[in-house]
Amino acid sequence: MIKSFYYNPVEECKADYLTRMAKVIDSIRNGVEAPEIGVSLREILSEEEKREVADYVFGIMMPTIKEEGCYYIRKNGMKAIADDYLNQLYLEVWKNFHKFNNPSYKETEGTCSFRTFVKIYTKDPARTVTNNENGVSKRAGYKKSIIKKTQRYITNNYGIDVDDITAEDIFANMKEVSATQLSVNDIAKTMSLMMSRAGMEDIENNCDYATEMEELYIASQKITDIFHAFVNKLRPMQRFIFCQNFGFCSEKYDDITLAQLACDADFLKIVKEDVIGKKHLVTSDVQIDAPRKNGSVIQGGPIVLCNVEHIDVNFITHQRVRCRDLIVEFVKEKGLDEYDVMSSLTQILGETWDELSTQYGLR
Repeated sequence: MIKSFYYNPVEECKADYLTRMAKVIDSIRNGVEAPEIGVSLREILSEEEKREVADYVFGIMMPTIKEEGCYYIRKNGMKAIADDYLNQLYLEVWKNFHKFNNPSYKETEGTCSFRTFVKIYTKDPARTVTNNENGVSKRAGYKKSIIKKTQRYITNNYGIDVDDITAEDIFANMKEVSATQLSVNDIAKTMSLMMSRAGMEDIENNCDYATEMEELYIASQKITDIFHAFVNKLRPMQRFIFCQNFGFCSEKYDDITLAQLACDADFLKIVKEDVIGKKHLVTSDVQIDAPRKNGSVIQGGPIVLCNVEHIDVNFITHQRVRCRDLIVEFVKEKGLDEYDVMSSLTQILGETWDELSTQYGLR
């Protein structure tokens, strides 16, 4: 693969890399001239090389897509169709990826983060999957009919509200309204699909989509408390790195390169208080290839800071990996559900960054 197609987090942030590679994918798919090369990649790359580029780029973008997909699943009660939804979301985002921050497809100036780009495409996959599961299949329609009849039977005979009727209740009373007997799992999945369809109709009728995109998906208090305990065990420096790496930070730190982060004065204040981090402070020249200010790239090319104090970028990378490993171990130890994890982190990392900002005066 061409060397410039690889992602180097020291030299550029993920948003800049994906913006650049969106034009590469556009050249491969549509035959337009690739900016960095000046020719159509569709013409000069072999099919194997095209697949290699596509697989590599998708691997870089996949974690963000999965995070947003899991948030959406949790918010809309779609666990029963989670795998189908995520697969459809991957396809939808990848199909449109060549448009990401690509002037050829934008009517307005400026750029957006990749996370925001993914959010734009979270609705259609949900509609596609719920329609396939909930509307096309005659068998699915038959199951819904039996469940609704059983719900009415339970409400009329036991005075239980429909919203409080469980899959187990329906399983126990289904024989009163139908000769067909569904399993508890089948009932639960169909009920989830019915709720998802209703949720989709509510979303479609809500014209304030911008507000919806900004909402945080609040997890249950039990899961939230568990994760608060986990985050509180991290040292302030680890919390900072954890939040910044996931994009839960102020605009100043959004998508900056590791080189720029390593020199940031406010971050260094936290590092100097850390028993481990302060051992990795060094003084040398630092080149920042894509300097950013308030989320936007500063024009004029690389900046070289001479004889400046900073933290070793390899240490930051190591700490990011360490934080990831800690949370994976924690999730396995507690036996937590993947979608509860994703939705809980959204709330908790936002709160954690606010606490760090207050404590250290982060801008």
